[in-house]
Amino acid sequence: MRVPSMRRHKTGVFFVRHKGKDTYFSLDEAASRRAYEQWLQGTWARTAAEPASSSQPSLVRIADAYLEYVYRTRGKKLSQDYRAYLQPLMRYGGGPEVGLLLRPQDVNVALLDALGIDMISAGYKPRTVNHTLKAIKRMLMWAADRDMINEPPRLRRLPTVPVPKPTPKVLCARNARNWVAEAAIKDERLVPWLSLIYLSCLRPSEAASLAHDRGEWIEEGVYAIRGKTTGSTGDYRYMVFSDEGLEHVSALRPCWKTWDGMSRRCRTLCSYGGPRQLRSWGATHLRRAGVPLPTVRCVLGHGDGGAVDHYLERGFAEARSALRRITLR
Repeated sequence: MRVPSMRRHKTGVFFVRHKGKDTYFSLDEAASRRAYEQWLQGTWARTAAEPASSSQPSLVRIADAYLEYVYRTRGKKLSQDYRAYLQPLMRYGGGPEVGLLLRPQDVNVALLDALGIDMISAGYKPRTVNHTLKAIKRMLMWAADRDMINEPPRLRRLPTVPVPKPTPKVLCARNARNWVAEAAIKDERLVPWLSLIYLSCLRPSEAASLAHDRGEWIEEGVYAIRGKTTGSTGDYRYMVFSDEGLEHVSALRPCWKTWDGMSRRCRTLCSYGGPRQLRSWGATHLRRAGVPLPTVRCVLGHGDGGAVDHYLERGFAEARSALRRITLR
């Protein structure tokens, strides 16, 4: 078998292509060379020494079949995520039988515990380690249901890593104003989009529907569309705008076909991240201003039929007056 050579990607990362798959190392050539020599002594040697006859398929063959099944049934995106989760197990070199020689019955709680410790030391986040362990368990259970392995794995208790709880960030209206001001310097087309997402707590996809006029105005300051929450039921999602929000509606232009294009534009120009965060900021500031929770739910467009019926009977005057408590001026 021809020994694969190490190459350099256009991004500067060194990698090896073997059997149609890429194994990446790092940007440092010396460190990549050392990792490549270890890779030759480990993974490639075990690949070349794979036995021709075995009672069960190897773990790599099961993983390929499982990823193909996920691709057919769940889509390309989830298949890519599972491939990334299963790669640490395929590259794990902590025992004598790994890679293509690792058998399904060798995967137990002790091996997954060692794999989790190895991933943490390699710099993986605890949430990623837990996703990896759960993906391995799902793959082996799937193989057992299809009689690809003789007996199901004994993985009732996964050695998951404790995930620290996220600390709440300090939010203030100044952050939203700085975000819009920074976007105005680089691209003025983003100003009405970001302002409406914050002032009316819209989803980015709803702002795109508003820009392309995919709904209708039912009264002053209230716009009805088929939204994310009501798309399956056939009902309307009512977007409520304050007087300041209506000023941005008149300046809104369909500069992007979908909200993905606008979101990518925001991430490339703004240092605050995606526009979805502005929606949560607006809802947080409404609650801090003393707005009742049913009113906030009505503004957000959550699937609470009671709150929607309540405001359909009384009108949206209370919701519009509540939105006047947040401003970008």
